[in-house]
Amino acid sequence: MKRALEIIGWTLAISLLLGVALVAAAAAMAGSMQNMTIQINGEPLVVAHLDAAHWLLAVGGVALALLIVVLLAPLAVLLPLGLAAVVLVGVLLAVAGVAAIVCSPLILLGAVIWLMLRLIRRPKRVDGGATMAG
Repeated sequence: MKRALEIIGWTLAISLLLGVALVAAAAAMAGSMQNMTIQINGEPLVVAHLDAAHWLLAVGGVALALLIVVLLAPLAVLLPLGLAAVVLVGVLLAVAGVAAIVCSPLILLGAVIWLMLRLIRRPKRVDGGATMAG
């Protein structure tokens, strides 16, 4: 299990670094485009006017978004699926146990004898609910 977590951790680190490198490469290519303009709500944003701090913020924002998606998306999907699988397996085991007891006369007879022996061997209680060995 420890090795699997280590592999997942390294995969996460490498994917984050590749994502940041992709954004940095896109920023480097966009820096050479002097005529590129982005329209946000009708307001023009000229890429040529952006400095290094803006690009660092963009890289940091993309890295943070990638980290959130990589960490929270699997949890949001796998946690409910795991819980549903545990409940389903428990229900199936309970149904199989009841079906085995009801459908098999020997198992049913053994369960009745075990229950009778258990009820007979129950220790007697003396004053205040304390059990007495013997």
